[in-house]
Amino acid sequence: DRIYEVPKVTVYIPAYNCIDFIEQAVESALNQTFTDLEVVICNDGSTDGTGELLDELYGEHPRVVIIHQENGGISNASNTAIRAGRGEYILQLDADDVLLPIAAESLVRVFEENKIDIGFVYGDSYLINAKNEDLGHAYSWSVYSRQRLSNGMMIHHPRMFRRRDFNRTQGFDERITNAVDFDFFLKLSELTTGYHLQMPMYLYRQHEENTSKVDKSEQDTNTHYCVRQHLERTGLSQRVLIEKDPSAPRKIITNLVEQPEDHRLDCGALFGKFGFRENIGQFRHRWELDQWISQHTSNRSQEMLGESSRFLRLGPYGSVRVADAVAGRLMKEHELSARVESKRKGKGIGYHLFVDFEGRSDKQAVEMRRRIQDEHQWKCEIIDKKMFPNIVVNPASTSELYQQFLQSESVVSSDVSDQEAYDISAFWSVRNETLLFNWKDVEVFFEMPLDWSMEHTHSDLFQLAHHILVEPWDKSAMSNWNPTRKAGWRPGLAFSGGVDSAAALCLMPEETVLGYNERTGIQGKLNHTNAFRFFEEFERRSGRPVYRVKSNHEKIRLSQGKSVGFSTDYACAVQLILLADYFGLDSIGTGMPLENSYLFHGHRYRDFSNSWFWKHYQPMFESVGLPLYQPVAGCSEIINMSIVRDAGWEGWAQSCLRSAKGGTVCGQCWKCFRKNSMLGLPFSMSNEIITFLGKEPIKQAASTLYSIQRGGVSSDGKDIRTEFPLIHSLLDMDFSFLDHHYAPALKLLPEKYRHFTTTRLKGYVEKMTSPEVASMKGINLYPNS
Repeated sequence: DRIYEVPKVTVYIPAYNCIDFIEQAVESALNQTFTDLEVVICNDGSTDGTGELLDELYGEHPRVVIIHQENGGISNASNTAIRAGRGEYILQLDADDVLLPIAAESLVRVFEENKIDIGFVYGDSYLINAKNEDLGHAYSWSVYSRQRLSNGMMIHHPRMFRRRDFNRTQGFDERITNAVDFDFFLKLSELTTGYHLQMPMYLYRQHEENTSKVDKSEQDTNTHYCVRQHLERTGLSQRVLIEKDPSAPRKIITNLVEQPEDHRLDCGALFGKFGFRENIGQFRHRWELDQWISQHTSNRSQEMLGESSRFLRLGPYGSVRVADAVAGRLMKEHELSARVESKRKGKGIGYHLFVDFEGRSDKQAVEMRRRIQDEHQWKCEIIDKKMFPNIVVNPASTSELYQQFLQSESVVSSDVSDQEAYDISAFWSVRNETLLFNWKDVEVFFEMPLDWSMEHTHSDLFQLAHHILVEPWDKSAMSNWNPTRKAGWRPGLAFSGGVDSAAALCLMPEETVLGYNERTGIQGKLNHTNAFRFFEEFERRSGRPVYRVKSNHEKIRLSQGKSVGFSTDYACAVQLILLADYFGLDSIGTGMPLENSYLFHGHRYRDFSNSWFWKHYQPMFESVGLPLYQPVAGCSEIINMSIVRDAGWEGWAQSCLRSAKGGTVCGQCWKCFRKNSMLGLPFSMSNEIITFLGKEPIKQAASTLYSIQRGGVSSDGKDIRTEFPLIHSLLDMDFSFLDHHYAPALKLLPEKYRHFTTTRLKGYVEKMTSPEVASMKGINLYPNS
């Protein structure tokens, strides 16, 4: 490729911990049909090897500039990369996204082929997942409007702007950690005009943090901050009131002050930007400002406000006959009435069709345009005025390019088994709207939602559920394991209503689906009263349901001479596996605490990420688009109890499963003993508790011993420390590390939700110090066990 001494375009990439995707992003920039460009990457203190990979792949590439710096955040990395570039036009590319080959060329053409002074151009996006699989179209608002932008971000990827205009702003605001693009394009809208090129040319990956997955309260706050800053810069802060919509906190409600004391505009920020040093009045009437600008500038400013009407413009066509033929097909195939208008084009005449979209929402108009363009390959765009716009473009369909990408880049398993596929009908069936599982001589049932169906459930989910239910005794279900299911869009939590499960709920996104395994048809002490009481209160407060699936699958253990219970560690989540397609799940979580993850059986440290458990189950679940999501794996039961209390669920989340009276516990079981002792409260010394304390190793030993250190006296005055001499020496140990979370556990979370859970956890508890980590890693309470 030709190397330009001063490139016309700078593609900038802020990169942080993106080793899995950065190469694909850079290659998409280098493989543009427009070659007069450079790629500037700012490695923002990555810790996953991103920087090393960039140096290895592109360290000597003539068109790539790599900058390494300490972590400064997305705004700082963007500013650094842009200022290091030299291009007249600047194109933004996120480190885990992809540009279609024509993106740069198409955006530059809008700047170069129109005499009008455009400051920024943006297009549309397709959505893909981590495996480069199609997730449909990204959100799109049809026509650029400065007024619409002030109500919320609608400048979609890909985005290109002039360096000239970037230099007229203060760049990206480094005081905020999200909503930075919204803030920047509000600044650009105050200086120049924008244009929406209605072509999807960007692949926006849904796998890591994005604006919908970060801490929602911070995102809401920053969005309103951006608008307040915008109003202050434009002199309207005294004239416009901003309110939060109680039903949608991120939504911005703006109202004019009805009877302001002063009708003048505050031009302080404007004058300061232009460097006015003299002592001049900053409050000015609108008519005064109108005298300072040309009529052309005033007209252009009004044009950028946009209108609410929508029209579809097709063409140009070389003859009336062709235009009429297209109009006929629009009516026949889409029931759209079109009028023909002509416009001189060079020495000839071009004929356009105009379709009035009156009565349709912007979303409906966008979807109709996409359908027409993709089905017929007709050049068309949505406009907001019944006239020929000053900006002339030729938007084209990119569906073929997108399909080529999907075919070449999608991750497909190449290890296809020669064995026959899993036979669902041999093990699963539906009778009287109840799902049945038959294995050997055992039949168990699941009462699924009425509109759930086997036909709409991927075979991989039945195969995985089968394996999870019987794995200890029969592994044959996985003998022909070739999973193909794609991930959905939200997580699921196997929710028990207990303390650890409730703590996990507090650390997962609001769209998480909560599924409860309602044991039915099995005799025993288990009682659902407290769980149902919590579910009803949770739904009343949050509006989110807990989906209960009645089942007797815990009797499978009985057929193997075991007591009733879950067959495997993830049998508690089998109902979510079966409902994963029904709810669109992309991960599955449980309330597994530190005592079950990094403290093996609660008494010996292990590196959970390298344990058999994790290496066995995580790949299995991830292969069907359901990676394990264990938000409290680094949190002790002590921390989980604190999280539940701080979240306002103390007294509602109950680990005791025996009480038949809502709001109370039995007080006799092991779980009641451990909870009361953790709280430093007296407990009943029942036979069950005596039995458990007399065994070695003690169940959940570390947290049990820590709670005894803090209490340990029964309601009748018995002191555990004297009643059970076997634990004397253990009670002298330091277990205070249980008061803080183990940060490395967060690395095991699905990358898509890692930032969200990490941020939430910071609001509840601090991480372990280095001495505390060392103390935990030294735990081995029963060396001979």
